[in-house]
Amino acid sequence: MTAGYNNFFKGLKWPVLLAVSLLANNVVAQVTVTPGTAASGPLCVGHDYVDVGDIEVVETDYNDLGNGTFTYILAPPTKFEFDPASGSVTVSQGVQLSNVSVTRGSTTFTIEYTHNIDATTLDGFRIEGLKIKATGAGGPGAITASGGTSPAGNVQDHGTFSSKQVVADAGDDVSICEGNSTVVGGSPAATGGDGNYTYLWIPTPELSDATAPNPTATPAATVTYTLTVTDGTGCAGADQVDITVT
Repeated sequence: MTAGYNNFFKGLKWPVLLAVSLLANNVVAQVTVTPGTAASGPLCVGHDYVDVGDIEVVETDYNDLGNGTFTYILAPPTKFEFDPASGSVTVSQGVQLSNVSVTRGSTTFTIEYTHNIDATTLDGFRIEGLKIKATGAGGPGAITASGGTSPAGNVQDHGTFSSKQVVADAGDDVSICEGNSTVVGGSPAATGGDGNYTYLWIPTPELSDATAPNPTATPAATVTYTLTVTDGTGCAGADQVDITVT
């Protein structure tokens, strides 16, 4: 009995391993993703949305997108958000994708599709016009396929982005007597960005130098000064300070 039992399983060794391997491949189905690359360089916090660029998602094997109806959900990197009014999806390759629709949001971009397996064509879709902006300094981080029911939803990099933030410091609010002066601006008056700053204070009257980080103000009446700091790449930040004249 023992010899027959062992011989039986020896005969099945390779078929069993092959079946396990095929099952694992189905679970970790992969598609080929061409990331969006329209946005170049770090994005500036406080600036408007920019186009991610076309993202191509194409099967590597005939069943990578599954057989049935699925969702494929994209999520932005940490400290980024999507424009909830942006993005569309079109079938870019093959004939077995149908009923493609999208649900847009700032934290997810959800694609729903129906796919029938066909061993003669590789199918794919293209995401176009999706926009993103930075909400804080960070990265680099990738747009990821997160959640959803598509068997190909484990692919990570759909476009990698980083961001930077220029922080202006106009200084603390202060009260002065009429005819007196005070220095405005923090110490330092700017942080973040690339460090190559230009400064602009408004309103400019009664300031010793409206383009200095720490000008002297001699206001005749109570005033609010706004400091805008721009770095060498065009990233900007602003802050205000109130000077009360008594």
